[in-house]
Amino acid sequence: MIKSDKIIKINTVEEYTERFGCPSANHPLISICHLANVKDYVPISSPVLLNLYSITIKDGSTCSARYGWRDYDFKKGTISFFSPGQIHSWDKKAENGGRWGWMLTFHPDFIRQ
Repeated sequence: MIKSDKIIKINTVEEYTERFGCPSANHPLISICHLANVKDYVPISSPVLLNLYSITIKDGSTCSARYGWRDYDFKKGTISFFSPGQIHSWDKKAENGGRWGWMLTFHPDFIRQ
């Protein structure tokens, strides 16, 4: 698992789509991305502090991830939920080939009333 003191902060949907290779969102507060459309994986050498909500359903990814104090293996697919302020990271061996699924990412302002 990646060990680093530097934390990458992602505060906007635009930053998120750029960082993870998703197509540009059509709305500044929400993005729905089919993972088959994600560009080649760009290794992230630091943990990520996501200040957005994210729901991902995926299969076919060959990575493991760290959330909190635990490591998770995503080889058999997963559904993951992240809320603002959570920190997570991935191993450098992740590959994009054969990935299937969807990722919904939205800014907290999208659900505020």
